[in-house]
Amino acid sequence: IRNNKYHIISTAFEHHAVLNSLKRLENLGFEIELIKPSADGLIKTDDIKNAIKSNTAGISVMYANNEIGTIQPLHK
Repeated sequence: IRNNKYHIISTAFEHHAVLNSLKRLENLGFEIELIKPSADGLIKTDDIKNAIKSNTAGISVMYANNEIGTIQPLHK
């Protein structure tokens, strides 16, 4: 795994279980990119699209945030 430079996109306000897992993957050599939410707590679709690279292996976005109550427009 360490020799593969996979890229994973997630959000800066994921549950700590996801963030801790991403930190572990980063320690194994993965490139982790965290997208920050807008002021209203939503992740902009264009921010995700613009972050995608040829080596992007996965995207993780929390659908409903349990702390601030936002629901992401995943259909977009």
